Amino acid sequence: MSAFKVTLKIDSPQKILKNRGLQDGGPAQKYFMNQIRDHASPYTPKNTGHLINMCRIVPSQKQIVYNVFYAIYVWNKYFKFQGAPMRGRQWIFRMWANDRSRITQNVAKFIGGKTG
Repeated sequence: MSAFKVTLKIDSPQKILKNRGLQDGGPAQKYFMNQIRDHASPYTPKNTGHLINMCRIVPSQKQIVYNVFYAIYVWNKYFKFQGAPMRGRQWIFRMWANDRSRITQNVAKFIGGKTG
């Protein structure tokens, strides 16, 4: 049996992540946050739609911000909303419990991967 030499050239982890769009604030993070916002929309309390319309994404801080003064109050209190019982408090947590597998599949497809 003869010996042989193998040389592997592997990119750095940072380069691999960047190629897939997985760096901080990158396309995959923005896509993920948009998916969360879009899927949470049917769960978000709605009277006039102002809370939904004022939602913005801040990828650099890894936040979805509902930029209205009463958002924290609505998040914690129970009210009867138009579209209840689906629309109500802590809407993102409830959406994630129902839709996390669909969001995960969408993000995996976006970055060129798969789930399962």
